Amino acid sequence: NMGAWTFVDRRLEGSISKAGLKKTTRPEYVGRASSASTATGFMKTHLREQEALCEKALGYKIQKPLKKS
Repeated sequence: NMGAWTFVDRRLEGSISKAGLKKTTRPEYVGRASSASTATGFMKTHLREQEALCEKALGYKIQKPLKKS
């Protein structure tokens, strides 16, 4: 969210290449969209975004919805 992906992206690709993993797909960003704010400000929206992020990163739907603790 604060530019970390653009810093790490090419370094990950370099490490993958040096490791000889040529058949590996390119790393893909999974996270919140760029925003001036670091959070949505609404717990319900945050939990929905967090659930979608986890599903995309892990590749499967989370069975139990996230809850505020």
